[in-house]
Amino acid sequence: MRFSNRRTALVLGVSGVLAGFAPLGSAQDFPRKQITIVVPYAAGGGADAVARLLAADITKKIGHQVLVDNRPGANGHLGTGLVARAAPDGYTLLLVPPNPIVNSKLLYKKLPFDAERDLAPVSKLVESPFAIMAYPARYPDIQSLIAYAKANPGKVNVGTNGNGASGHLLGLAIEANTGARFNMVPYKGSAQMVGELMTGRIDMTVDYPSAYLGQIEAKSIRVLATLGNTRSPFLPNAPTMKEAGFGVEGVGWFGLYAPKGVPADLQNRLNSLFKESLQTPTVATQLAAMGYGVVASTPAELEAYIQSESAKLAVLVKAANISLD
Repeated sequence: MRFSNRRTALVLGVSGVLAGFAPLGSAQDFPRKQITIVVPYAAGGGADAVARLLAADITKKIGHQVLVDNRPGANGHLGTGLVARAAPDGYTLLLVPPNPIVNSKLLYKKLPFDAERDLAPVSKLVESPFAIMAYPARYPDIQSLIAYAKANPGKVNVGTNGNGASGHLLGLAIEANTGARFNMVPYKGSAQMVGELMTGRIDMTVDYPSAYLGQIEAKSIRVLATLGNTRSPFLPNAPTMKEAGFGVEGVGWFGLYAPKGVPADLQNRLNSLFKESLQTPTVATQLAAMGYGVVASTPAELEAYIQSESAKLAVLVKAANISLD
């Protein structure tokens, strides 16, 4: 009995010592090294700009480097798949628009990942209404562009961030609503489309306006309409599609994800880090200047939002009979 009691005491003593140390990947001592934010699109676009702004601010706050890693390709599937296969330790994150998380699941039968199975929501970060931007020498307003596209089917070239991207689907929604017929031209990112739009190689794009603000100000690109419920405070002179007589709406957003299996306390720690950064006055001001409104949701709120958006998009996909396989 005496031996048994001593053994029990030793075990309890060791347990007490171990309890004083945080396990690898726990929130207690996170972070202890570099964090990588994967953006599955080319540098220079909206997701890249938001990621780099947050990365710079969080680097200052935590004393460890936060790196942005652009992995464009396959409509965002390449970079998204990379994060889906990463260790769930909080050091590899994904910053994305809806495309690979919501859209692709409804449009592709085969994907290199399953967003629901392989990724854990951290936070919905920011949102912005989409805008229709055009080559200014051809189209003074949205009505003239729609009229031309109806009279000349397939002659209006519309740049998108890839087949199945939100801009592509909104272009299809505009076709369905107006009777216009476009020629969709996929690109790897918004940065490519800026130059193409300025030179008239494409006629228009439906995209986040943030990547085009300098050209909009210089009047080398014209905003024909925005797709929010009300006029954008960042583009007050642009009418909404509803004002222009067309019933198409679209608000884009960027969300943050970690690999599935990340511990709940670490998921919440990441949420707090990014929420604190988003609410930092200098960061919020810069985001506003780019046309983004801060959301900073909880993981549960992002998950619920994804379910709601998926249900809405499924109706459009079914009605338009869209499949990209």
